[in-house]
Amino acid sequence: IRIKHDSALSEGTAMRVGKPHHLVPCKSNINTLRRNAPFGEILDDKTKYWILDDKVFIRPDKRFLDNYSESTSGFFEPREDKKGDIARSLFYFFTVYGQNITKKNRSFFTPCFSNSIIGIGPIK
Repeated sequence: IRIKHDSALSEGTAMRVGKPHHLVPCKSNINTLRRNAPFGEILDDKTKYWILDDKVFIRPDKRFLDNYSESTSGFFEPREDKKGDIARSLFYFFTVYGQNITKKNRSFFTPCFSNSIIGIGPIK
């Protein structure tokens, strides 16, 4: 397991360096698969890789689609129960540090906020 920032440096968030509240645990093989792809919504029929824990699949178990993260060459979609946490973290960063939300990341925010239940307690 590695510790990574929740957003890619290529997404205009270089100021977050040294800000530990944006660090999250990440499996190294999944981080390699994601590369610097921004977060986004991916249609299920366009998903190239389905990720469950630290395993990568080409065909998911359709009964548990919400448990998978999804990946294409251009975007990475976190599993459903983590989207709200990630969106709030990024939104906070963009707001507090005056960074602009990139066009690629903008599509990630609206569905995450509208469908997310705000959890009580720390981000897990």
